[in-house]
Amino acid sequence: METVVDNFFSRKILLETKDIYGAALELVFVLDSFGKSQFTQNTFETDGPRKKSKVAAALVKRFDKHSSLAMSVKITGESNGIGYIEVMINADFQMVFPLEEGIVYNTFMNYYAGSISHVFREMAEQRAKEIYDALEQKAKELRQRQPMS
Repeated sequence: METVVDNFFSRKILLETKDIYGAALELVFVLDSFGKSQFTQNTFETDGPRKKSKVAAALVKRFDKHSSLAMSVKITGESNGIGYIEVMINADFQMVFPLEEGIVYNTFMNYYAGSISHVFREMAEQRAKEIYDALEQKAKELRQRQPMS
């Protein structure tokens, strides 16, 4: 299989929160509303008042058998009373093709890469923006829940 990966989207959200792990899970659940996401990392460590969490999830949205959007969300947090989390959001447009040779296959590959893939890439960009906007909205809600210092 030949895979072409185009990382076209990368954003960061910073959030102050007392509950670093709970906030991270709420953000991952937003990802679930766009399809079945999978945890790739889920840890919480504490040694008294200091806490650390690392939560990561991935979502793959297929457009056809060759093209897909792969979103990843990595959330790291640290707390000692008041905490902060950093949310890294990345999106890749991926095309996968079998390794074959021949005039029919080469013609299809050239046509797909030149004409069809652009439509799916635009769909991937639109979907990535929708997911980012939903994550940003959830982060805004979480910020408003925090008591004023």
